[in-house]
Amino acid sequence: MMDKTFKIWEVGDCYIMIDFGLVKSVEVNIKATLLKDMMGKEGVDGIVESIPSNSSLVIKYDPKIIELSKIVQLMHDFLDRIESKDNLEIHSRIIEVPILFDDPWTKECVEDYCRKIKPIENNIELICRENKLDGLEELKYKYLFPQHWVTYVGFTPGLASSLCLDPRCDLSAPKYNPPRLETPTGAVGIGGSNTSIYPLVSAGGFQLFGITPIPLLDLDQRLDGFKDSPVLFKVGDRIKYVEIDMDDYNRIKQQAADGTYHYNIIPYDKFCLGGYREFLAEAGTK
Repeated sequence: MMDKTFKIWEVGDCYIMIDFGLVKSVEVNIKATLLKDMMGKEGVDGIVESIPSNSSLVIKYDPKIIELSKIVQLMHDFLDRIESKDNLEIHSRIIEVPILFDDPWTKECVEDYCRKIKPIENNIELICRENKLDGLEELKYKYLFPQHWVTYVGFTPGLASSLCLDPRCDLSAPKYNPPRLETPTGAVGIGGSNTSIYPLVSAGGFQLFGITPIPLLDLDQRLDGFKDSPVLFKVGDRIKYVEIDMDDYNRIKQQAADGTYHYNIIPYDKFCLGGYREFLAEAGTK
């Protein structure tokens, strides 16, 4: 089943995928997120779960309650509404993430990879070279100036992947080949055009350039950022990076361990698709 801008695939006995194509863009992800929100607001009976990603939305449904043909028609109707209206708004929290650039832990991770797997270029130097940046200070600006839109949460529990909202600050970098066997908790890296924050020690292939001291996963939900979920981020959140030094890092790390760290989250903000389209047009990127 096909449209000018999307396809609908059956991906199981009770799953379909709304596929916007092999493209990574914030606007496409916003469409997928708006579609999920519309289904929730309309209260469509038979929809069990919906999971947005970079450029798609997977929907689980109960075929005993709703027929596939009905879901397909609803998706077309919802997407027509999204395309025809520029004033659509989506609930979008802004979450401040402190980041220590060029930290000793991610540098040791890269050096360990060089010792055990193969020699590779300094990750920050590679990112700068790939994007024609003058150096670390310009890399910092590209992350500290804009906000970053969370496009999916997955790979490991709590891992948030994001795209830059300002295409003038958009960066990209190749992934490790082969990937690392271990990445430190809190490491921040870029692979392709996606930036991810690693919530746990895990394998990974993104180029590393910094680390955050704040937990992204709290199974006991002790900290105030986890009142509603053991996972900090959800799709449609916006990340605002704030630079910290080593003293700040140690202080925040201790506060998180003590359970006293306070997350800086703006929970009530709205994001307007039409306003974002106007911004892209003014920036000369659409």
